[in-house]
Amino acid sequence: MKKIYAILVVMSLSLPSFAQDYISTLSYNMGMAVEGSDMAEFIDDVSYKGFSMGSRQYLSRFSSVGFEVGWNVFDKKEYGTFDQDNITATGTQIRYINAFPIMLNYHLYMGNRRGIRIYFGAGAGTYYIEQRQQLGLFAVTTSNWHFGLAPEAGLLIPMGRTTSLNVSAKYNYAFEAGDSKGYQYWGLNVGFAFKH
Repeated sequence: MKKIYAILVVMSLSLPSFAQDYISTLSYNMGMAVEGSDMAEFIDDVSYKGFSMGSRQYLSRFSSVGFEVGWNVFDKKEYGTFDQDNITATGTQIRYINAFPIMLNYHLYMGNRRGIRIYFGAGAGTYYIEQRQQLGLFAVTTSNWHFGLAPEAGLLIPMGRTTSLNVSAKYNYAFEAGDSKGYQYWGLNVGFAFKH
């Protein structure tokens, strides 16, 4: 998995070298499971561990296509009863979810290219998600590739000729896959967009 992810990151960074009018993005990501979802039942704490990077090729002044990869880590520690496969134990549980989205995206922009721009878009692709529940030496881990969608809204705020502050909110939806449930989480992303 790590090799595949490293190849996709290198591809994401090398795509802009073939384009002329594009931006590359680098963001710090926070996440929170959607209330009432299966993911929130497993971990309802806010995640402050995440990042994403990508590139967008402008098709016109008001639209772009691109590619983005990311990583969010959700974790929670709680005292409770662990019940799995006819084994019941009580103690401190540690729960983890690692989510790796790999998305193609499309965005529409409003405003002047040299001023503040509002954008709306959506991504489609895959999420590699690993879920782990641990109590002492006993752990249950599941991992699956999920098809997913990610609608997004954001702002590009100029900070210079080639750099903008990039702030966005994203709804991540990874559909059910195999014996794994679906995952839904909100993302708040803050970072930079670099014009090339």
